[in-house]
Amino acid sequence: DVKKAFANAATAAGLSDVTMHTLVHTCCTWLMQAGVPISEAAGFVNKTEQIFSRTYSHHHPSFMRRAVDALARRHS
Repeated sequence: DVKKAFANAATAAGLSDVTMHTLVHTCCTWLMQAGVPISEAAGFVNKTEQIFSRTYSHHHPSFMRRAVDALARRHS
């Protein structure tokens, strides 16, 4: 059982607050920070694009880039 094995490994490592969800969340965040397209990242972790985007898109380097650029052009 993967969940039981993970829990045992976390306990043995002294990581009582680490769960499999923690690892998935970290993976999603790193994928976004690396600029991976949302569709690809969502598929990699088996989530819908809508849920993935709503939860993790703010970590993507292009998050709100067009809005920031538009304001910068307006005020330059």
